[in-house]
Amino acid sequence: MPAPAPSPSLHHLLKWVPDAMNFFLLISDLDSSGLTLAKACDNMKVNARKTKPDGGELQSSKGRESLYSQTETSTNLHGRKAILGMHNLISSSQFCDIVGSSNGVNNESFSNVVKGEKMVPVFDEPPNPTNVEESLQRIKDNDPRLVEVNLNNIKNIPIPTLKEFAKALERNTYVKIFSLAATRSNDPVAVAFADMLRVNKTLKSLNFESNFITSAGILALVDALKENETLTEIKIDNQRQQLGTPAEVEIAKMLEENTKILKFGYHFTQQGPRTRAANAITKNNDLVCRIAVKISANVFSPLQS
Repeated sequence: MPAPAPSPSLHHLLKWVPDAMNFFLLISDLDSSGLTLAKACDNMKVNARKTKPDGGELQSSKGRESLYSQTETSTNLHGRKAILGMHNLISSSQFCDIVGSSNGVNNESFSNVVKGEKMVPVFDEPPNPTNVEESLQRIKDNDPRLVEVNLNNIKNIPIPTLKEFAKALERNTYVKIFSLAATRSNDPVAVAFADMLRVNKTLKSLNFESNFITSAGILALVDALKENETLTEIKIDNQRQQLGTPAEVEIAKMLEENTKILKFGYHFTQQGPRTRAANAITKNNDLVCRIAVKISANVFSPLQS
């Protein structure tokens, strides 16, 4: 495939530069003001053609400088500097005038040592050490020592196994926190846990974040939470696809009806459902505070009398 032709402006300059070394010498000959650009280009022209084809001598560089200085304008100089990418460069003295000598800059060099920011390494999270099969069996056995199950980031759990966890939790009376974030759970898993929430009376927290659950699975969970009176925290944020406005409206409606949920992990995309959900969560937390104050008053009132 033939190489693309250089741009006209660049070709106009490069035809006087026979090799990369001459081009480097041309660049090094430029000062920060750009006033010697025409001189450097003219010198390269003379060096590239020392004699005419007929043996005659070329015009001297001094004469060419005089002729060039009379015809070249500042606009053309700026254009040639732009070709080389040097039209925005400033000299050290100009930089000193801008920054000031108090910042470690003088007219000749930088007096302070410039150091790059130290990179802070970010390590990957260690793998989840939870034994999936053992945890499932302990839930089925209703082990009183097992109150929290963390399956986060275990991506190789089969869908049938996740549904078995939901089935086992229906009869478990000790597990209070269950988390399966980033386990590739989908709608069938969400439906299985929705059925579990209708009968479980122990679970307090459920984490479904960062999975593949669609609005259908979320609506199944929302419908089950209308009947659940023990769950106080649920997280469903960061699913593969957005839930949509109808699902968000149903979530806000559920939170207004369920007075037990104190924390709801989801970022609403619509202003209306977001406001309704925030007001409902605030109302639920205020209700809990009032109940706690009333209980404490009833406990300490006999002691004071």
